[in-house]
Amino acid sequence: NGTRDTTFGDQGVVYFTEIEDPTEGIGIKVLPNGKTLVGISSFYGKNFYIAQLLPGGVRDSTFGVNGVYKHLNKDFRARTMTLTANMLTVSGREESNSSYNKILLLRFLLDLSVGTFNPENAADPTLWIYPNPISEQFTLEFGLTQQAQVSVQLFDLQGKLVQSLVQNQSFEQGEHALGLHCPGHLPAGNYILTLEVASKKMTSVQVVKK
Repeated sequence: NGTRDTTFGDQGVVYFTEIEDPTEGIGIKVLPNGKTLVGISSFYGKNFYIAQLLPGGVRDSTFGVNGVYKHLNKDFRARTMTLTANMLTVSGREESNSSYNKILLLRFLLDLSVGTFNPENAADPTLWIYPNPISEQFTLEFGLTQQAQVSVQLFDLQGKLVQSLVQNQSFEQGEHALGLHCPGHLPAGNYILTLEVASKKMTSVQVVKK
């Protein structure tokens, strides 16, 4: 309804007052772990910044310096920011005094925390699926607090099982990335992907089949 979320930042606002040159935001990406990345470009093409915030808007002190990473390039003017899997891509131009401008493409690898599942806790965690919308091949990432049997199933919106992607497969403690195959004969549309750990349904997420 347009009311500020007072649980976020300072009465709904996060300030970046310590960045020394006039700036403009070029993008915001919410990560699967609930953290937020903010791309900040110098308005006059001096430097580029990436800030990482915790879900409540507080700076993530584990990222950069006090939650802000500074890319030193006094001539770089960032324009766009895209997040694909754990890769943050920034494009822009490097302005110079000559008649030529260089187009730059920067890629940053992010240390993302994926959903961690504890079979003893039925709380609804998150998992990471990309790309989504999916075609035939996609990746699912999750973590386990202990060794467990994992099942991954795909349902239609009426609750009918359309494909069992992983069936009672044993995984060790730690993080895992599964390359999965969605049947090509499935019609395009919305589906529900569920993940069970130790025969307990831990979480589900809607995916779109292209």
